[in-house]
Amino acid sequence: MTNIGVEVTTSVRSGPASSGPVSGRLHIPGITETGPVDKATIIRSLSDFIEVYGSRTSYSANTYDSARLFFEEGGAELVVSRAVGPAAAADFAVLKDEAGIDTLRVSALYPGRDASSLTVTVTEDSGATTLTVRSGTTVVGRFIGTTPGEIVAAAVNNRFVKVADLGSATVDPDNLPVPVVATALSGGTDDRANITPAILIKALDKAGDIAEGGAVAAPGYPAGVVGTLLTEHARNRNKIALLAFDEKTTIDESIVAATALNTTLGDYAGIIFPHVVIPDGSGQRTVSPEAYAGAVRARAHVAEGYWRKPFGDIAVTRWIIGTNIPVNREENNKLSAGLVNGIITTNGKTRLYNWTSLSTDRANLASLRDRDMLNNLARQIKIVLEPFVGVGIDGKGQVRGFVESDVTGVLEPIAQANGLFALQPNEDTGFEGDPGYRVDVSEAINTLASLSENMLNVAVSVRMSPTADLIRVEIIKVALTGAL
Repeated sequence: MTNIGVEVTTSVRSGPASSGPVSGRLHIPGITETGPVDKATIIRSLSDFIEVYGSRTSYSANTYDSARLFFEEGGAELVVSRAVGPAAAADFAVLKDEAGIDTLRVSALYPGRDASSLTVTVTEDSGATTLTVRSGTTVVGRFIGTTPGEIVAAAVNNRFVKVADLGSATVDPDNLPVPVVATALSGGTDDRANITPAILIKALDKAGDIAEGGAVAAPGYPAGVVGTLLTEHARNRNKIALLAFDEKTTIDESIVAATALNTTLGDYAGIIFPHVVIPDGSGQRTVSPEAYAGAVRARAHVAEGYWRKPFGDIAVTRWIIGTNIPVNREENNKLSAGLVNGIITTNGKTRLYNWTSLSTDRANLASLRDRDMLNNLARQIKIVLEPFVGVGIDGKGQVRGFVESDVTGVLEPIAQANGLFALQPNEDTGFEGDPGYRVDVSEAINTLASLSENMLNVAVSVRMSPTADLIRVEIIKVALTGAL
């Protein structure tokens, strides 16, 4: 089978080698009061979240609190995927014709709060039938027709209900429903008690690529329950997974649990510890920390780029009160050695203080930043190369030159922003230096054999800049008469 399109793979090279978009989106699945179940939605504020997915309830608290935490801590775009159980069904009402045969079914668009507040009324005037749908006292749909098909067509774009023709066949040639007073839609359920980790991942997958290059988390679902599936989703969808344990997990327990998740896919995932404490009216409550980590990651991407690790002063909390388990610098070092990212409180400031992955490849992919860069390089290069799909490859190398130029256009701004590590020329050795990246479209990799298969090869090498995770200072006391 011949593949068509743009394929990008990433790999690591420790030796000599010689690329970079900002995506601060956080993608979360969860239980909500209402909202779409067949797609994900990009949410840009808490008010947007409430409008689409409803308010905070006992069962939607994890999702709602995480959405608020993300925005309060500086996140800009939250991608939400609503999860429902396998038996989920929207509330409905069945309308009958003059012969008492079922003719139209009016169903809420989605299960949840909106559905339970909907009523349908049927009236008849001059041979036309009108279906009026109300949410409480507000009219949210009015559909008029002289046949069931016309009513179905009138309702096709409504945001609250859908109408289906049940195809009654009676002596009534129009099969229109008889008038009824306001009838509540009922019989539906979100079946939330039966949501499994696999269902959460399925909900995430419905988002397509709108969160590609971002982070993903499942607040309220401990890493031991959802970690493996979420990490695999991150790998498949070009994201990094932010994980957390149960709020009662201790420092030592978190290190042991992190070891169990330390796998060859670990560069796609990181553990955040402990839970955070947020205001709750005159009191406070504890919330899983992934949305906070997602928010400070978004801050870092906006401030500098996806090559900036989101910990340290850039991660100082804006709304969070503190953590449910205090973590100091020494304990954070212990967590770091155990591949856990601690949230510490020192000098009156609470902040994320590490950005390590769960990778077994500690020499090359120890930081979540590394995978974030590779994910976003792949995403951005795919975007700039998509217009070349199907274009003829000339023998003069012009198309290869255009490809090289466009990929370089992705990498050079990152290099200029110090996201890539340049090597300076060395006259003694004759080394000419490099900008921290290399784009190869030469004939060495684009042979006549490969070109004959209608495939253009592009090799991109990048050298990521190291970061000052540790600043080591030595202070020496010199005698009064001694030299400095």
